Amino acid sequence: IRHVDIVGNNYVNTQEILNSISIKEIKSIFNCDIKSIKNNIEQIPFIKTVHIGIKIPDKLEIMIVERTPIALVIYGDKKTFIDYDNISLPVNSNSVNNFPVPILNIENIKIHHDSISIIKYLYKNYNSLYNNISEIIISNSKITIITDYRTKIFINPDMVIKNIAKLRSFEKSISLIKKINDYRYINLIYENQVVVKEKVHS
Repeated sequence: IRHVDIVGNNYVNTQEILNSISIKEIKSIFNCDIKSIKNNIEQIPFIKTVHIGIKIPDKLEIMIVERTPIALVIYGDKKTFIDYDNISLPVNSNSVNNFPVPILNIENIKIHHDSISIIKYLYKNYNSLYNNISEIIISNSKITIITDYRTKIFINPDMVIKNIAKLRSFEKSISLIKKINDYRYINLIYENQVVVKEKVHS
């Protein structure tokens, strides 16, 4: 094999992909073990799927689909990225700089699965809020969403979907005059009401 074309990798380094497949050991395109090459590449963190094509006489075409983190999960001194498929991805200075995602701070490992479900729900159904989140702090008694502009949104852990629907209705009702980030906090915990406190601008 004389030529290798790799496309689709935005985060994973091309050289790292080449290193994983030992091109020099492949003497001919006809005895190329596609399955083995695919498996080797898919062992690299942040790579989701790989499609490989052969082009006669001596070219390998590799199409990469990467994993994209949707949250940085912190539990005690442990940190991991998580993607939409609940796959854990490594945290380092490079990945932190490349993926500015919400921080999910959990106090109890037992609520880890529920907390991931919240992030996934916001990512899929309320993208404008998801893109505005700096951090989510989750305890047994309360969920606190902190926006990029430091607005705190309080949610009842037992009424997450209902509270988020209430927030969307509230946001729509104020859209002509205010934004969510104009408030110091928005408390959605109480039944049938939204308690807010506006920010004081000097």
